[in-house]
Amino acid sequence: MPYYPTLADMMEAMHWLADRGFGPAPQTVPIQSDQTTGDQMVFRPWAPGTDPAAQGPPPGGSSNDERAVRRPWLPPDLHDIG
Repeated sequence: MPYYPTLADMMEAMHWLADRGFGPAPQTVPIQSDQTTGDQMVFRPWAPGTDPAAQGPPPGGSSNDERAVRRPWLPPDLHDIG
């Protein structure tokens, strides 16, 4: 005979999985200081002659303003329709 769990059974399974199956939620610890201990990031300007924006469009023209447009592929019997 099949067993159909009740709502209480499903709630108990949910609590069991939350506590044991998936493990307890990680505890967060607030940091009391605003000081960071990592490396400081310093943003510097590009070296002369190496800034890509200052060198103009890429060779062969700008690819931002162009795109290739093709009609969709059609089977040979419908080729003359499109």
